[in-house]
Amino acid sequence: MITLNKSSISLTQNIFVPELIGDNKFIAWNDDGTNKILYEYDSIFLLSTDESASGEEVTISIDSDFNLAVGNYEYEIIAKSLDGLTVEKLKIYLKVINEDTTPEEKKPYKLKYQFENEPAIGEFFKCEIHERGYTGDLIHINGKAEYRFQEKSDLFQPIVASNLNLKLLADENVNLQDLYSENEQHFKVFLKRNEQIIFVGFLKPDGIWEDYVFDKWELSIDVIDGLSTLKNISFSNENGISFSGKYKASDIIFNCLAKTGLNLPININCAIVYENSPFSYNVFETIFLNTERYFQNNSEPMDCESVLKSIIQLFNATLVQFNGEWYIFRSIDLIPGSMLGTVFNRYVNNVYESTFSLDPSVTIGSEINDSPIFHCNANQKKSISPSVQAYRVIYQYGNAKSVFENGELQLAGSGLDIPGWGINNFDGEVERQPNGKGLISKTLPDSAGDPTLLYLTQSIDINQDAVIKMTIQYGNYKTNTHGLRFAIGVGSKFFNIDSGEWQDVGVINTILNSSWDGYTYPGTGAKRLTGLGRATYELVVKSPISGNLVLTIYRDKHPVSGGYFDIYSVNVVPNDSGNIKGREYTAQRTKKISTVTKPNITLYNGDSVSDLFVGTIYKSDGDTPTEKWWRLNDPEPREFKELLSINAEDNLRISPRPMIIFEGDVKGYIPYISLITINNVADKFQPTSYSFDTSTGILKLTSREFSSDLLEIGKDYKMEVKDNYGNESKVTIV
Repeated sequence: MITLNKSSISLTQNIFVPELIGDNKFIAWNDDGTNKILYEYDSIFLLSTDESASGEEVTISIDSDFNLAVGNYEYEIIAKSLDGLTVEKLKIYLKVINEDTTPEEKKPYKLKYQFENEPAIGEFFKCEIHERGYTGDLIHINGKAEYRFQEKSDLFQPIVASNLNLKLLADENVNLQDLYSENEQHFKVFLKRNEQIIFVGFLKPDGIWEDYVFDKWELSIDVIDGLSTLKNISFSNENGISFSGKYKASDIIFNCLAKTGLNLPININCAIVYENSPFSYNVFETIFLNTERYFQNNSEPMDCESVLKSIIQLFNATLVQFNGEWYIFRSIDLIPGSMLGTVFNRYVNNVYESTFSLDPSVTIGSEINDSPIFHCNANQKKSISPSVQAYRVIYQYGNAKSVFENGELQLAGSGLDIPGWGINNFDGEVERQPNGKGLISKTLPDSAGDPTLLYLTQSIDINQDAVIKMTIQYGNYKTNTHGLRFAIGVGSKFFNIDSGEWQDVGVINTILNSSWDGYTYPGTGAKRLTGLGRATYELVVKSPISGNLVLTIYRDKHPVSGGYFDIYSVNVVPNDSGNIKGREYTAQRTKKISTVTKPNITLYNGDSVSDLFVGTIYKSDGDTPTEKWWRLNDPEPREFKELLSINAEDNLRISPRPMIIFEGDVKGYIPYISLITINNVADKFQPTSYSFDTSTGILKLTSREFSSDLLEIGKDYKMEVKDNYGNESKVTIV
């Protein structure tokens, strides 16, 4: 099997310099032990390979003989095994610019300011402020840090941002005025506990406050981890170009987190797998998602926060920065123990590095009993949170710009290669459109038969009774051209527009897009037709069976020939009316122990047996939709369920009865990812509100009790799954 460490690369070529900008390397390996890989790619590129510790490192460069115009281009590099049985594709986004200034060199960060706190004997907290391009000496300052996490209203909250609030003492000699910077990533801040990094972030310039009344004053400065900024950043590649096509969920997550500006390792514990899935503690490595789902309208991509939430929330997981790295974990699956504990897979630069176990166990005891961590300040209190009686997850299928990739017929490179489509240029009379999208073809005489021009090569599953709309943009030009000729089918059935019915044999449908000027050619009886230019044809049909979509555009023909036929785009989308919009998954306890329902959530992905909707989750082959899942922690015999059924069930499992909420000050440091035992209270808590003062060593903590016990369907709860037609309703208790 061929494996690539990336699914896409974004490069920029500056004609003026000239210079190739961006990460132009990827790693490939072949698990047959030979590490022999064949590459197919456009001749504009040059590839050089070197053996690396993890595989074959490939460096991409551009042949100087090629001169591309300013614009955006898409290419593919195909990696194949020697026998050709395994294939992986790497998408290349190339942006060509012509700027008469050399891009500013990225300057390294260097430590400039530092302060330390020792709240307890042998426990040191160090805060380091690094400046980009700084060349001076280290300056020691006085200060303290408040290390905080965003408050959680739910243990399944998908994203939890963290931050520091620094209190720095300044005076006339060290006024710290240089911390005012226009660039949000000019100062990088590290917080360490006994030399272990526990937080990394960027100083937020607009968060600085200072007192000018005295000759010594305090600056209050916020430092953020970048997660809170993702809601303002669009989901696009490094060149600002929207993604298209299917990507591994792990690659989507990596690209979103890259927008924080922090290139941190990613550690994942999300042990839910689909039926016959590869064993993995990281489900995101084993599934593909269609990036067309992440558009808020036909042209504007969603923001990175929404995309991250939509993926992580599928599995009731949480993303947080912990110990200076990204962690994604399921809070319901935290396991105590120093031997096994909670297992994580670690990735550096999106490449798997290792598997390790984390013991999250923490005990809050009594100061009287000399516990190292204990309650203090006499402000503790306990309250009760009610159990959730019912919960509903709504899966929105999502309509696509097209149910297949590259409906805009974007050509790759400088030839006639259109990814996702086959082209027949048997007579050499087919050319590319000047803008790189679509084709120009010469009209053929009737004697040429019925040769194809363009045909879909992607495997697209359409489910029975689905209503689809096909839209073709085309054009007929000059004299002796006719119109559009196409065939559309599902499985073994083909639609005949003349009869308005599906039939068992193929049919070529014809749409006239030319006018007769009254002249007939002598001896042939052929009418002289003149093309009417650009046109759009739409067809709405209901699929009679389930099967693969068949779509073919044929060469235009006329008895005399001589004109031209252009094809600009071919799209098939779910029709707005007549289609199911999604599915509802409602879990409800069989015994009425509460009158509380949790608000519905709406998710953008789920299980589907059809490619018709862009929300479909695909298996590791990138083509087969997922149907059933199970948890690695489930006991035998395993019960396979739809993913969102597991999601809904988890929300009942975590609070099967009224649960304790405990709040109050704690003396001592507790890691944020913790499974907390509170002496004489209960033994399964997790933080929901967290603020630690490095100068006093006091943690302001609110924690919530939870359960991970499994429920039995039919006995403990019931699950209702039904189609949704677009009318969202609040779940109610029956």
